[in-house]
Amino acid sequence: MVFNKEYIDVYGRLLHCDDPQDVTMYPFQLSETVTRRIICRSCMMDSAKWVVHDSQLTPESPCFMCHTCFTLLHYDQNGQKICNFKAYKYRQKTGPS
Repeated sequence: MVFNKEYIDVYGRLLHCDDPQDVTMYPFQLSETVTRRIICRSCMMDSAKWVVHDSQLTPESPCFMCHTCFTLLHYDQNGQKICNFKAYKYRQKTGPS
């Protein structure tokens, strides 16, 4: 006895009646990834790399800062802290639209 087996791969979801009916339009994009960029509170240009808490030198707490502004504001020429603060590396988040 011989059996014929057919396999179907499903990639993400089943077809919907509003989906394109033309097979040449596949694969098609369902959504985009949106980057929610937080910029530096000091220079207002570069992406934040640090989040600073309890610093007397920042206008708010927490304060998001790029690496350049963070080091120029909070460290002297010898790399020593010039005030008390807590700082953590900040990683930009991405998510679905």
